[in-house]
Amino acid sequence: GVPKGIVVTQRNICHFLRSANAFYGLRQDDIVFQGASVAFDLSMEEIWIPLMVGATLFVASPAMIGDVERLPDLLAGAGVTVIDTVPTLLSMLSREVRTLRVILLGGEALPAPLVARWATPGCRLFNTYGPTEATVVATACEAKPGEVVTIGRPIANYTAYVVSEAGTICGEGEQGELWIGGPGVAQGYLKRPELTAEKFVRNPFDATGSDPVLYRSGDAVSLTADGQLAFHGRIDDQVT
Repeated sequence: GVPKGIVVTQRNICHFLRSANAFYGLRQDDIVFQGASVAFDLSMEEIWIPLMVGATLFVASPAMIGDVERLPDLLAGAGVTVIDTVPTLLSMLSREVRTLRVILLGGEALPAPLVARWATPGCRLFNTYGPTEATVVATACEAKPGEVVTIGRPIANYTAYVVSEAGTICGEGEQGELWIGGPGVAQGYLKRPELTAEKFVRNPFDATGSDPVLYRSGDAVSLTADGQLAFHGRIDDQVT
């Protein structure tokens, strides 16, 4: 396909950083593993939340990340307390890392066995979801062993609507498209006004004007009985 440039502002990023860490709880005494390329929007979370709270970054080289067998010893030896990665990489670690207290996961579906293995009394595991168009992460939950894995609820000041093909809000258990609102919603696509108009739409559900624009994610979700968002995949053929 054709790559899309997304106009994310400094305001979008600053709002996201504060909202996300209100949920994650990273602290000044944390040591955070930094392995994502700065071309990947995950790096905004991985770099700037730690620096915002005065934590320490452990900047990894490609060779370190590529040596999965040695990675647990590397993390433990550096005293890393927070890792922000994808489920695939976490699943490749052959042994536990006792220094970890927070694991942030996103970008892929989170398998329940991985939750059972890594979410322990001493380590909190968060499953996050968010397109770049909504600035890195829009919803999250703390995943716990024995519980159904979802993409959680909107983080602070974000909004989420499950919308039917008819443009109405879906009821509990009914699949629809996830529309995302809040100060994290980007300005649109770079030099692609038609696509911007299609995906960034006026909010028909808010009469106050406080949440004027929603991003149509193209992702199919449903609302669970306890208000969590269950993810069901794409409603189109976009590669995620």
